[in-house]
Amino acid sequence: MPGQQPYDRNERRRDGRYDAYPSQGDIPPHEQRPRPVEVGDTVEVGDPIGAGHYDSSGAMPPPRGADSNAARVSPRTPAGIPGPVTWPTRDASIAAGPIQNALPSKRFPDPSDLSSTPLSSLVKSNRVAEPKETLLRAIGKLMIRVSNHPHHIPASGSAWLVSPSVIATSAHNLYDSTRNEWSASVEFCATYDYYSNEPLVTSRVTSCYIPKAYLSNPTTDRDIGLCFLDRNVGDIVDATIPMKPIPDNSFFNKYPIQVVGYPAGSHFDFGKQMWHSNGPYLMGQSNGPDASYSPVVASDFGGGASGCPWLAKINDEYFAVGITSGHAKLRYDDADHNLMSLTSPLFTQQLFDELSDHHEYHEFAV
Repeated sequence: MPGQQPYDRNERRRDGRYDAYPSQGDIPPHEQRPRPVEVGDTVEVGDPIGAGHYDSSGAMPPPRGADSNAARVSPRTPAGIPGPVTWPTRDASIAAGPIQNALPSKRFPDPSDLSSTPLSSLVKSNRVAEPKETLLRAIGKLMIRVSNHPHHIPASGSAWLVSPSVIATSAHNLYDSTRNEWSASVEFCATYDYYSNEPLVTSRVTSCYIPKAYLSNPTTDRDIGLCFLDRNVGDIVDATIPMKPIPDNSFFNKYPIQVVGYPAGSHFDFGKQMWHSNGPYLMGQSNGPDASYSPVVASDFGGGASGCPWLAKINDEYFAVGITSGHAKLRYDDADHNLMSLTSPLFTQQLFDELSDHHEYHEFAV
């Protein structure tokens, strides 16, 4: 297999599939997976990939809410050499200050502690050893063609089977609110493992729906979508993980959460295998007076993990009680970004009713 010996990223695998898109042989090789940028290369300006994605080289875009232009390398700037466009980190307008609209957790009764103490000691992330031997085989990787534009690099995300032919993922994996466009195509690969010699179990997403409210206000508390697949993958892998509504944020004070997906950072081997993170519940965070308190957990997951489930074991059965939307809006006291936390919509019955009764439906081109 390509992952076990030197290979050319632009070459097909022996089974006729490309590395970046397991079964989309119709996509030109140069769009599949560009080689990593090296010192001396010239980097062109391009549109950023939506929040929560890594591009195929493993580069991370700016966090949700940041100036997208600040994440781009300046035109004609050699890679590895700083250009004139840099991240603002200590401007007075983004000073950390007190954490706003926070609902304290039992473990952290004073949320201000979260902006003054490193969270790395709370984070516990490991590769899932044998996911196909457990119900975690219902979780998979999304291969996302964000646009038909030739300069838009394919992205990745995470999702899981809630029924044999339906997966759940974050809405921003399906709809880019920056460009106001749906993704061009999405493919689901159950229990994706780059190094495995077993055949990939893949399926195309044929259609999806997301809350209407997300289109007008793409905030975390509505960042969820359901997708229909072109075959019953859940029957093939013999696993599904149902979503379960919870009463309120106090649930997270009682039940430990396991976040499982495909983060694409370099220390996660660029999303080639499944990982899980077991950080504690930190707090709830609201976007306004009428919004729910989105739960926040400690985790070093980043792009690529968007759309992965938050699992809780209730009466010896696993349920999805959250979904990775992105990083929480936390900064350290010196105003540096705190990227050691994840946030999710609060899985209430109200959210599920809204997704069912007030949604935007979209069909993907075949």
